[in-house]
Amino acid sequence: MLKPARKSRPLLGCVVPFLFMLIAAASFAPSSTGQTTSTWTDGTGNWSNPLNWNNGVPNGNYNAIISGGSTASTITVDMNASVNSLQFDPGIAATTLSIAPGNTLTTGAILAGGVIQVNSNSSLVLNSEVPLLQLGSIGGVSVNDGGTFTISGAPNSVISAVSTAIQLNSTGSLTSIQLNGENLSFGSEAIGNISMSDNPNNLITGVTGTETLSYFRISGAGSVTNLHLIIGRDSGVTATGTNPLIITPNSQGIDNYGLGGLGVASGSTMIVNGLVNNNATGVVWVGDSGTMIINGPINNTNTQVYGGGAFVTIGSSASLTTGNFTNSGHLTLNAESPLAPQSGPGAIGGTLIVNGFLNNSGSVTLLGSDLLDVSGDLNNTGTVSLASNDTVRVGGSFNNGTSGILTLQQSGGTVVAGQFTNAGTVHVGAGNSLVVNGGQPFTSTAGQVVVDGNLISRGGVNILGGTLSGNGLIAGSITNSGILSPGDAPGTLTIFGNYTQTSTGTLLEQVGWINGSQASLLDVNGTADLNGTLALTLLNGYNATIGDSFILMTFWSDYGSFNTVTGLNLGNGLFLDLFYDPHDVRAVVESQPVATPEPNSLILLLVGCISILAISRKRLAGKIASISGTAS
Repeated sequence: MLKPARKSRPLLGCVVPFLFMLIAAASFAPSSTGQTTSTWTDGTGNWSNPLNWNNGVPNGNYNAIISGGSTASTITVDMNASVNSLQFDPGIAATTLSIAPGNTLTTGAILAGGVIQVNSNSSLVLNSEVPLLQLGSIGGVSVNDGGTFTISGAPNSVISAVSTAIQLNSTGSLTSIQLNGENLSFGSEAIGNISMSDNPNNLITGVTGTETLSYFRISGAGSVTNLHLIIGRDSGVTATGTNPLIITPNSQGIDNYGLGGLGVASGSTMIVNGLVNNNATGVVWVGDSGTMIINGPINNTNTQVYGGGAFVTIGSSASLTTGNFTNSGHLTLNAESPLAPQSGPGAIGGTLIVNGFLNNSGSVTLLGSDLLDVSGDLNNTGTVSLASNDTVRVGGSFNNGTSGILTLQQSGGTVVAGQFTNAGTVHVGAGNSLVVNGGQPFTSTAGQVVVDGNLISRGGVNILGGTLSGNGLIAGSITNSGILSPGDAPGTLTIFGNYTQTSTGTLLEQVGWINGSQASLLDVNGTADLNGTLALTLLNGYNATIGDSFILMTFWSDYGSFNTVTGLNLGNGLFLDLFYDPHDVRAVVESQPVATPEPNSLILLLVGCISILAISRKRLAGKIASISGTAS
């Protein structure tokens, strides 16, 4: 596959055209093979008139040279002619070679300036083992209504098209460029231009289906079919008419490296029936009110060959419809496109419709009032970011991987998915909604889910791991086997549904006051079935006071209790006492009771010994008194 041109070779860019001229001159000069050179000597006239040539009418083994001097002239090809090469003298002034209707001019090389007109029912054929087309800065081929320009070559040949300008000017009849050769490649690193009138009957096509068209800037309306299209780094393909530009490539599809890229001008339409590989510096863009439909997969690959990454941008009121979409570059809706700039995001956003899956490991950015509609799964390991009034609809499952980030930043954003699984980061900002409507639960196995807006799930919410937190509203019953942390200190997380906490689940609550409001609250509009752990933390800056009471959660009814409660001891002789009331769970700050210390066993032994000793002394004193009385 041809690779895109680099800008770091200006010397080569200057030398290559000169080398082509030398090679062509050597190849088509008179030689021992019997080639004849004939030079045009008249001004305006007919090709078939021998008086207009210095060596006979060129037809057969001839090299034809057009030398018209300083006066503009027109040469009419009024016969079927075939020559080895057609060369216009450098610097020739506005000479036009016009192929009359019904005639064909065949040549192996076209060199230097001058304009060639291919008229209705006439043909220009560039045919050689290695054809050469070099028209120069003042030259060009103009294929008028009903004309045909055919470029043929040997298998696997590369046809240079140095500084080539070609126009397709259909006004209603089929007007075409035909590439004919097995694995033939037409184009060069020196950029050429093909412009088409605003008519659907313009056609650029491959005959065998193995041809490649590369490094051209193509613009206008009509069709490009049956070939591999390579858009070089400094080239591009742009739909510019009121009629669509329809591209139906061969199985190799479109490889886009172009900074001008694959684009739609404001109000125009492009339809691509096949694969699009948007590589390296490639840009796919849709200008304001433009429409692009890609009936096939698109791979937006940030391969960083040249730096900068691959971009897909969709302007205000513009739409892009594709098949499967794989993005590792940058996808932006309601953005300023590179070749159709605007003042910023429009009031009416852009639309991207993906008829298949969207695999994103790059960035997907919606800048306001946009619609991203994915009929299949959206698998995200990159970033998906919504702004005000943006909508993302996913017909299948939104799978947010471990490195995936989904952010609804401003108010009015909505994500609707049939299913939702998370192992990364999800942040539903205030005024935004995440809706899971397929009947399956919103399931989070790891990472962090912050709901400051609305999380609505017909199948409920299943927290298998990671953390669910926020100040928002959750419509659907919750089963918590991970960590649930209501509020953002202060704040209330509201559940319209039941709350079930399993033995591995943790309810993490902050205790304290902020500007007269308690730190956090879980408000359950349903039944609470309690188990697992209640983890209490003291709000930073809160000084506990005896009698302070905090409602941790409210419910309509409850079952069970927490197996483990941590954070009850506040220090300084204070602790939290937990109360299970009919409709809430409370924590109250109380003082530690002063306990009477139990006597030490050694002290008891000593007291016992003293008592025994006292009794013994008392008994001894009695005996002495008795003896003394007897003696007297």
